[in-house]
Amino acid sequence: MIQPSHYLLLSVLLLTVGIMVITTRRHPVVALLGIELTLQAASLACAALASWFQDWAGEIAVLAVIVLTAVQLAIGLAAVVARGSPPPQHESHS
Repeated sequence: MIQPSHYLLLSVLLLTVGIMVITTRRHPVVALLGIELTLQAASLACAALASWFQDWAGEIAVLAVIVLTAVQLAIGLAAVVARGSPPPQHESHS
């Protein structure tokens, strides 16, 4: 059977990879992916500890992380769309 300590070990691995991505990559979308990995690591740790202690606070924290992830997705999508669209052209009135 998988113990909560295994989930915590996976969470530490995800956190490490996420921090490495954030610190080594310059592209903003890739940095957002690194932030996503760190948020998912925190979510996994909260869920594992909540199941270990039979407490609802971990599940509430996971829901908060899901909301943060949705906000981050909206920001990332807006950045990609804004970067891909050409700048507005101003018409000269002569």
